[in-house]
Amino acid sequence: MKRRLLSISLALALCLTLLPAAAWAADGGSTVAPPRPRRRRNPLGRLR
Repeated sequence: MKRRLLSISLALALCLTLLPAAAWAADGGSTVAPPRPRRRRNPLGRLR
C-alpha cells in the first residue's frame, strides 16, 4: 500500500510540474522576429 501511495503521489507531482509549461506555451506572444522587407530592384537595376 505504501508503494502505491508513493507512486500516485509521484505521478501527481510530475503532472503538476507540467502545468506551468502549458501555461507559458498558451501565452500567444511571438518570439520570432518578423521577416525583413525584401529589397526590390526597379527596371533600371537600382535598389529601392
